[in-house]
Amino acid sequence: MSSWRGGQVYGRLTGGARSASCDRFAARTSPSGNPIASRRANSVATAGWGEASRRAAQQPHFSIHPLASAGGCDVVSSFHMHATLLFCAEGGGPRKGKARGGREYMKKGTEKNVKEKWGYLRETKEAAEKAGIDSATGLHRTGLDEYLRVILPKVTDWVHDEVIGQYLDGKKLRSRPDYRSEELKMIVEFDGVQHYTSPERIRRDFENTEKYKRLGYKVVRIPYFIQLTNAVVKKLFKVDVKEPLFDPKYASLSASNGSPAWLCPAGLERMARELKAFPQQYRVNIDALKKCNDEYLSGASLLEAAYNRCLTKKHK
Repeated sequence: MSSWRGGQVYGRLTGGARSASCDRFAARTSPSGNPIASRRANSVATAGWGEASRRAAQQPHFSIHPLASAGGCDVVSSFHMHATLLFCAEGGGPRKGKARGGREYMKKGTEKNVKEKWGYLRETKEAAEKAGIDSATGLHRTGLDEYLRVILPKVTDWVHDEVIGQYLDGKKLRSRPDYRSEELKMIVEFDGVQHYTSPERIRRDFENTEKYKRLGYKVVRIPYFIQLTNAVVKKLFKVDVKEPLFDPKYASLSASNGSPAWLCPAGLERMARELKAFPQQYRVNIDALKKCNDEYLSGASLLEAAYNRCLTKKHK
């Protein structure tokens, strides 16, 4: 059987003592390629209809329910791990008859969701799994903790979302950075959309960054619209990762919540200023926003104007 990591795999089940007359199946694992989910899915996939139902019922994360849109299909799904097995019967199993459009349905889903290992950034693995698959690209999300394990594999003392507790100017610092390593003396922050829609939040981010630096930390801030490609990782962390990371061809912005149109003026200027450090990411995002052909929701012209102002300031 093909690898479970990276989306859907396409296979075939044949009739026999241990399996029903099942023509095909598709499987989708969690974005993290959770090996437990894979083993459970394998256990169910290699069994017949009756055996599959029995085994699925014994697994706490699996249940069987009908998939009306596929017709004549049953689904064994893991809601916690985002793993799904789709069985389509042809003349066998619990439902008789061929699933209308089943083959075309599965092929389309397979082609859409077999994507790269590394997905859109989220603060944690848990948040990434909760966010699930991006409907526009078929890409999953990947937690910052998962990226850090590959970027800095020898660092094992990352502390997530805990108060620093050190004193600065006679006051105990109560801020809680996303990730902190005392070994590296480094703080890594993931800045979501909310860091660009509130002037008060933007000011607090600036003040916290200055405080962290005064305490001797190197501060790495990663905006939600900057993805961790190999080039970005090298610039931010001064590390060359041999493994291909996020594919730079994918844009992060679209005509939805989080586009330049949704930001406050200070947030828009902040976005433009941060994109200036990553010209490739600016180009792929501004092109995607323009293709939306909806200036009200994309704010493409707003970002373009702000970006050009940043370039003008650079040359003065």
